[in-house]
Amino acid sequence: MTNVILKNLRRRSCDEDGAVTVDWVVLTAAIVALGGVFGGMIGKQTGILGNAIGSFIGSVEVPSANSNG
Repeated sequence: MTNVILKNLRRRSCDEDGAVTVDWVVLTAAIVALGGVFGGMIGKQTGILGNAIGSFIGSVEVPSANSNG
């Protein structure tokens, strides 16, 4: 019985079919995680910049077309 288990373990340790799949899954997960991190950082900064631009535009006085001057 132990010989069968050892032979099975040896055979499976040399099998590399699943290793490529695991590599791709790990690589894809790392890329998605980095995209989420960078997307969060960029989104936060663009929100801050958007608020600053909105405040500036809101503070600018635009003369009306009916004003004399």
